[in-house]
Amino acid sequence: MIKIMIVDDETLIRQWLLMCLNHIGIASDMIDEASNGEEALSLLENCVYDLIFTDITMPKLNGIDLIKEIRQKDANVPIIILTCHNDFSFARAAIKYNVYEYLMKNELSQSDIERIAVRFLKPMIEQKEHSLIRNNFMNTLLGDLSFEKINFSDLQDHFIFLSDAPCFALALDCHEPGICNNLMDNEKVSNTVSFYDENHLTIFVCNLNEKMDSSEVIGKISSKLLRSWNNKRHIGVSRLYDSPCFLPLILKEAVSNWEYIFFHGDDKEKIPNTSTLYTSSEQQLKQKIRDMKDKILFVFSTLGIDSCKEQTFALCNFFKEHHIYDSNLLKRTINEIIIGIENKLSANFHNINYETGRITNSSYFTELISYLKEFFENIPSTYNIMSTIREAQEYIILHYNEPISLKTLAHKVFLSEEYFSRLFKKETGQTFTDYLMSIRMDRAYKLLLNSNLNINEIAEMVGIPNPSYFSSQFKKYYKISPKDVRK
Repeated sequence: MIKIMIVDDETLIRQWLLMCLNHIGIASDMIDEASNGEEALSLLENCVYDLIFTDITMPKLNGIDLIKEIRQKDANVPIIILTCHNDFSFARAAIKYNVYEYLMKNELSQSDIERIAVRFLKPMIEQKEHSLIRNNFMNTLLGDLSFEKINFSDLQDHFIFLSDAPCFALALDCHEPGICNNLMDNEKVSNTVSFYDENHLTIFVCNLNEKMDSSEVIGKISSKLLRSWNNKRHIGVSRLYDSPCFLPLILKEAVSNWEYIFFHGDDKEKIPNTSTLYTSSEQQLKQKIRDMKDKILFVFSTLGIDSCKEQTFALCNFFKEHHIYDSNLLKRTINEIIIGIENKLSANFHNINYETGRITNSSYFTELISYLKEFFENIPSTYNIMSTIREAQEYIILHYNEPISLKTLAHKVFLSEEYFSRLFKKETGQTFTDYLMSIRMDRAYKLLLNSNLNINEIAEMVGIPNPSYFSSQFKKYYKISPKDVRK
């Protein structure tokens, strides 16, 4: 999405600029406003802008100093100065900091703003559209195992401007924008194309320039990138292919090698040099993983934390043993388990505050296991099934006026209906149905005594919308009809 920032201490000017931009179809949520330079810098901490309009004379931080700060962060974003001061020193400073336009407010018209916006934003919009088309196509090639080769014209049609020459791919678990520039600056490669896969990796495809040793070039590029991360991450590298027409294989091979290193460590001698390494979990395996996850949460509710921990690590090893090299699926499953456990912990244990992002951002299987061990170590071993029944009772007390079934409540606490029913009766001395009805009848009795609501309204309020059924249950419970309570 295109993002624009307007910086001016005059509210009317900001509103007028906003109106001009809205007029050419730029929605208000694509435009941020700041009343001074300090506010603008704060916005820049959390967003990358495609176009910036700024005044010069403003409180706290003037426009020239703001532009100086912006250029330290982004050398290329178009900056337009709108000012009332026709001062040569300001204009000279604007030239120094590569300001694209220096315009006088008293000479501006709506058409001027629209012309400027179209001039700078149209190429960006087209570029982002091209990027979306390219990304979708690359992800299709990566995800569909039936693709092995494509026509060269397909590349051009999808804005993938590789030449018909040897090429290779790198897969990285990093979304830092400067990486592409590092690759493109290397004189030994050309036509670098990058995209994000649908899970978590950034993938680069490059042509290798003629008469170059591919292993040496790839090694130097990889080492340069790894040094910037202090060697705490890793890179999946494909072989060198004769033509980008083999792009489906090139992409799969780079990703599969990254995944293999994630699960088995950075042992280059172990990594098979073949595209068949790529393993997309089949549907039956995915179902098996879902079943294992549900079982883990069930075990946590019934057998406690130690058994839950054992089963969770068994699930992790299941991925390795069955060659399910899909780290994103593993991380997503582990995070769902962690969230499920945290949701089931009683209020006394809510001080764990484990950051699931640590699992998501792990670069190696061993790192993920280490984080997981830390999570389990923070859960008191005294946790037991009683907290699950208390949780169910509390839910009934808070939601008795809503439709509640044994099935939905059992699912909420990750237990089977049969087991939950037996456990509830054992711990409370009542069946689920009797307990729910007792809560509803108690509330109804109090409403009959202390309110002027009619019986139909009271029945509705306690979760029994059928008045006849309500009356029969009330009489069965209290041996007296609702009407007689008020006599």
